[in-house]
Amino acid sequence: MKHVFAASLGALLACAAVAHAARPSVRVDREWLLPVEEGAAPERVRDPRPAGATDALYTLRFRYEGEEPVNRLEVVQPMPVGLRYSPGSATGPRAVITFSVDGGKTFDVPEALTIPVEGGEPRPATADDYTHIRWELIGDFPPGLAGILSFRASAGPAVLESVEDAQAK
Repeated sequence: MKHVFAASLGALLACAAVAHAARPSVRVDREWLLPVEEGAAPERVRDPRPAGATDALYTLRFRYEGEEPVNRLEVVQPMPVGLRYSPGSATGPRAVITFSVDGGKTFDVPEALTIPVEGGEPRPATADDYTHIRWELIGDFPPGLAGILSFRASAGPAVLESVEDAQAK
């Protein structure tokens, strides 16, 4: 049975405001919504990620807690260990979404990302290579404004193999 988990993740690594020198205060909440059975109301679970998750929907609930309006916010989320990004699934209102393949040092659109190859030309990056997702939120953000960002992820090959091994025993 395929389980779909919804998560509100809050490992906020970066917040920035273009209009102000100081970084705005942004709160991001995290939780898992774990369905008990198909069609049943989900159970709310705090971190860590429930064992055996093979497909997940992550939602990041953010709230701008600054005292002055800003015109740009930035939210960066590392990819959860053992999961890989599902291409095209990241969403956010008025968001420019970019990815990192170097631990969050640099970000770009998927088509521009490459992975160094020892002794050869860099290869195009794939969703399996993503280490972080960044949402650059553009617009007017008054104090107290809240929103939701999300992306889908699935278990990487090593995680799937360990789950299959455990089920076979």
